[in-house]
Amino acid sequence: MHPNFPDLLDEALSHETGEKGFFEALDNSALLYHLDEPPIPCKSPADALFGLLHLHYRVADEHELLIDSFIHHAKYPEDEHRIWDELRGWFERPDDPVYSKELAKRFALIKSRKFLNKTTIESTEDIEVLVRTHRQERMMKEYDRAEGMPLVAVMLVAEVFGREFLDFEKEVSRPNVGDEDEIDGARKDLRSMALVHRTWTRPAQAVLKRRVILKSWAGARKFLINPLCGPWTRELVFDPPWLEIDHSQDEDDEDDEDSSLPDGFERPSLKNPWPIVCKLLKCMPNLRQLAISLLHRTTNEVLSALRLDAAEPFAKAVGELQSLEGLLVRSCALHDTVPERLFFTDLCKSLAKLRHLRQLGLYGFFSMDVFPLTNLSIPPPYPPIDFGGATPPPLRRLAFHIPDEPLIQDVASQLWLLKCKDSLEDLFIHFSIPDDDRIRERFTRRMLRIFTPNLAFLNLKRLKFIFIDDYVTPYFKGTFGKLCLAFIKNCTRLTHLHLSFSAMPKVEFPESLESLRLSFDWDHALGSDVQRFAKWGVRSLKLLESSRLPNLKKVVIETHCREPFAKDPKGVMVLKMVFGDLLAWCISHNVSIRFEDERNHGSVFDGRVNEFVFPSHPS
Repeated sequence: MHPNFPDLLDEALSHETGEKGFFEALDNSALLYHLDEPPIPCKSPADALFGLLHLHYRVADEHELLIDSFIHHAKYPEDEHRIWDELRGWFERPDDPVYSKELAKRFALIKSRKFLNKTTIESTEDIEVLVRTHRQERMMKEYDRAEGMPLVAVMLVAEVFGREFLDFEKEVSRPNVGDEDEIDGARKDLRSMALVHRTWTRPAQAVLKRRVILKSWAGARKFLINPLCGPWTRELVFDPPWLEIDHSQDEDDEDDEDSSLPDGFERPSLKNPWPIVCKLLKCMPNLRQLAISLLHRTTNEVLSALRLDAAEPFAKAVGELQSLEGLLVRSCALHDTVPERLFFTDLCKSLAKLRHLRQLGLYGFFSMDVFPLTNLSIPPPYPPIDFGGATPPPLRRLAFHIPDEPLIQDVASQLWLLKCKDSLEDLFIHFSIPDDDRIRERFTRRMLRIFTPNLAFLNLKRLKFIFIDDYVTPYFKGTFGKLCLAFIKNCTRLTHLHLSFSAMPKVEFPESLESLRLSFDWDHALGSDVQRFAKWGVRSLKLLESSRLPNLKKVVIETHCREPFAKDPKGVMVLKMVFGDLLAWCISHNVSIRFEDERNHGSVFDGRVNEFVFPSHPS
């Protein structure tokens, strides 16, 4: 009930002519909605009364049924008699019996047939229509002023009016831009507003397009020709399926799904998908978050089929997104094949122009499986790369993959990115350590160029080091491992650390550490000697006992496996047996410990990088 309802009712019924006074009180006090709104016109005092009751009691279903009965009784008084007893209780004042008695007498005025017979309302649905129509008419005056206004101003007014005045919901079908594509559809009020006035249809729907997720090539092409594709988009995620390139297949037959496209629309090649991406970026110059995933799976292991050099326009297009705050790129084009086409370097040079960029993730091939090692020749080193004095943007979150393929000839781009180490708060580095002797030597040189003894991240809070290493003959060991991990101790503000098992014997923790996550490859251990499990427990315990960790609060044991293991009761028993000493240490030091699964699959890394660069919550 409205807090002043009895007083307002008393004021209305205290007039000489109760019917007129009641109507004026409802109208002037705007009780049908908010007190600061113009009144909703009603055709009769009875209509105003029913509207008042419904809007103040509609929060409960039983009250809505009661008001429907009240309206029915106004039409057919012989059918309902108990309704008055129920309604009379709503207006009683238990704290003032004398006033309640007087109020009850005045309330009897609305029971008269003269008052009730004038109602035009049949049910509470009519009241909703009345309120909705009134609000639409109010807004249409503002809509008419939108003629000739700049689009930005129109969008702002659309969002304000949709939020403040159009709170009713009306289901409207959304434009379908793909089978699995998504747009931000939470604003049902704006969808309703888009139907009210033609001037506001496009801007109101444009507000809905602030976040666009395209998961198919067909969806991207349809969205490009959709009039709602425009500068209002703030977040774009383009994550189509992996591209299947068959060397024996004619390229003209690869794009049959585009037969429905209009004439004159360019049909992109699967070997060169970048034109579509560049067109999307050109239509969305105000992007703040951008995630692009263009991964190829070559069915015949034919690297020459891929147009890796065609990504240069994308690097230039990214440099024009001056509002960009977060960027994630997953593409084989990040692997430099020839000195004349250094996409990784070109992209870094474009990033130097983006002074608002704070989150960056770069990821190429996941492993060497896409390349044949037969007759593989490692080309000579490239000439030194010059960035012309440009500095990287002040990144706060950085994630990149250092692959083992012989395609990236120099680490100058990674070194250039790490110049922002003073501003970095989150760092995710993924190693793929080669098991081919022809590549390992150069890989070692590259790593030692990055992880120098004087490397330090003074403001780093979260660090993830993930390694793909040979479990039989691990390479990340000895002096090489110690040099690569020496910088961790110098990160004096580090609070969260995620580390692979192969790096554990070489690391020294800072005292600021609060959360530690240890990763183990469970699949490689299954079926092997049981001593491998024992080694895990011993090394984990030794790692914690040899460090002074006064702030440690949480330890997570993460198992990489194809099937859920840590969630299975039997699996938990095995894990408790393997890490029994570690469990005892955590209990004695008041540190929480839990076990989690991580599927051992290439797509897992994709998801983890995506979550790391665009986190929904702190890790």
